[in-house]
Amino acid sequence: KPPTEILLLLRNRGVDRGLEDVRLALEKRHKMIQVMNGMTESELIHSDASMGVESVPVRVSESASLKTSFFYVSRSIESRETAIRWFDCRSGRKKCLSSFQGNCTKEKLKKLHRDQSLPSSWRAYCNYLCSSKACSCHIEGLRFGLEIFETNGRGLGLRTAKGVSIKKGDIICNYEGEIVSALEAKRRDEEHAKAGEMGSYTINLDEKGDVCIDATLMRSASAFINHSCAESNTYLFRALG
Repeated sequence: KPPTEILLLLRNRGVDRGLEDVRLALEKRHKMIQVMNGMTESELIHSDASMGVESVPVRVSESASLKTSFFYVSRSIESRETAIRWFDCRSGRKKCLSSFQGNCTKEKLKKLHRDQSLPSSWRAYCNYLCSSKACSCHIEGLRFGLEIFETNGRGLGLRTAKGVSIKKGDIICNYEGEIVSALEAKRRDEEHAKAGEMGSYTINLDEKGDVCIDATLMRSASAFINHSCAESNTYLFRALG
């Protein structure tokens, strides 16, 4: 797995390494993969937009043109301003996540939901502390093969790859990006608007809107899911995991 997320996290935590340094390091890795597999840059991107970050490849259809102006991540990257807030539990000011050590029963998930005082609209899943790789309620990364394609007048979209079927109620993916404060998200949206850039990839992480996920610069395949006012076949929900 490429060190994309580690490099971005270090950069956001204040390590003296800019985004351009991270981009150059990843470009060298991509060129090495191209040589090893005898592929062009275009062929590499179309075979897997995540560049190995996901355990399941994210295909890009032949007709789609994907600009690599973003960093593909399979988990959200904390910004310097939000990292302290997420780890407040270590100082005793907030409740810590529970570790189920692999035995993630429905009763334990209900206890996690109750202990964390989660709203009824949220869902509780096991977290990265779980020691079981086969845990059925772990929701990190993609679970299904997906494909980015060119829609009819709506830019790029996301669909299931050929031969892949998803059952009703299955979790497709997490909305991943850069975790920022609401003030920073507002500043970025205003900056994009001034630059004439259309669309926003920012959603509220909590119901109060204090913390947001910005998938403009750092994103997963979920950023390509198009919004639909009618006949939508997916829905978004918040989860602790």
